[in-house]
Amino acid sequence: MNTVRKKLMLLIGISLLFVVAVLIFVITTLHKTVTQPSIPVPTSDSILNLTPIPTVSSEVRVLSTKPETGATNVAVDITDIRIMFHSSQKPGQFKIYLGANNSKMAIDTNVTAEGNQLVIKPLMRLTPSSVYTLTIRSAVGNAFIYSLSFTTVDVPVVDTFPSGFDSYTEQRDLKERPDIYLANKLPHVSESFQMILEVPDDGPYVYRVKMKIANVEKVRKDVITWLHSINLTDSDIAEFDIRYE
Repeated sequence: MNTVRKKLMLLIGISLLFVVAVLIFVITTLHKTVTQPSIPVPTSDSILNLTPIPTVSSEVRVLSTKPETGATNVAVDITDIRIMFHSSQKPGQFKIYLGANNSKMAIDTNVTAEGNQLVIKPLMRLTPSSVYTLTIRSAVGNAFIYSLSFTTVDVPVVDTFPSGFDSYTEQRDLKERPDIYLANKLPHVSESFQMILEVPDDGPYVYRVKMKIANVEKVRKDVITWLHSINLTDSDIAEFDIRYE
């Protein structure tokens, strides 16, 4: 009888130890699951500090430019804009945009490379007293590379009559020298165009029309309408060297 009781007690003890071991295993597993380290939620400040927005691509670094960004009194007949990189680059790697801030029309350019320099040649005369922006993006992916802005020089109209310009002189020029009469009306700006005067070293005046819209026919019509409004005739207009750009 004592032997049976001892065996029963031993069996109960083993069963209790097994149950305790299972409970310890379950509790330990649950604790590990609950206490897994959490990833902190980034704040707005930490996001800004982790990824600063670069002004120049980390792969393509610009060392200097000519003219410098923010430059003023830049010549309207500037021959080229130069971008110095940290290493040699190929023109085909980039997309170039050059245009006045008050116009949606881009200026055509010719882009070449000289060593580490990208040479950008505007294919037309720039407008006086205007802010121009040059933007460089990658040809693949359109990623921003660099941007600079500069202001062109103010080109005053030549003072044809230093002693003064009165209504009598104006009417005389309208009749005898319509080219001078028109020159003293420039520059003129409208919603569709801007007309400026170019005085060559020799030869007649050149009247350059900078189109602000893509509709060439409308620009031409608006120019003629304005010339008529200042009392110029069709025969006068036919003698002018008007160039549309």
